[in-house]
Amino acid sequence: MGREALIAATQELLRLQPPDRLTLAEIAKHAGVTPALVRYYFGTKEALFTATAMTQLDALQEKGQQALSKDSPLSERLTERLASMIDQVHSNPRFHQLIMDSVYTGSTRESETLTGQAASRGLMLTLALLHSHDGEQLRKIDPRFLHVAMIGLTEFFGSADAFLKQLFGPDADPDELRESYVEFLVDLLLNGLLSKRPKP
Repeated sequence: MGREALIAATQELLRLQPPDRLTLAEIAKHAGVTPALVRYYFGTKEALFTATAMTQLDALQEKGQQALSKDSPLSERLTERLASMIDQVHSNPRFHQLIMDSVYTGSTRESETLTGQAASRGLMLTLALLHSHDGEQLRKIDPRFLHVAMIGLTEFFGSADAFLKQLFGPDADPDELRESYVEFLVDLLLNGLLSKRPKP
């Protein structure tokens, strides 16, 4: 039982309950070890959560990098990027809460360093997305706003099953909803809301 196995056990438990209710004793029990071993590897619950958050963020950004490495039109790369972000939240409903609590709002020097790394790596993926098109003419935008928007547009949808059932009915197929939503987002981001752009 090593460091990675403890992170995996933490990730499994976080699918069932929020970080503030999860204890080191529960994590140790789920992993089949003593709390002393958890403290040996991580020291504190906050450090374990930070490591778990960064592991999940690394996996998401790796998927994003793989999508951008493909030789395909911008619309297809954007589709894959958005679908991957939604899937990450759906598989780990407390992903963004964990990132916010353990990385972005942390007060330690380590958390500040990780915040910089996480923000810059995510932004680099968005920049790569914008600069990997096939000669398509793009508007001049601030990629930082696009990056924030993509996070917001995917976070709620990925964790809002009960809300979506109220909107679309209890028999709506989750996979079909996700596919339709991603298609909607791609169209919205690429074409906007106006049917014809007004002349400047």
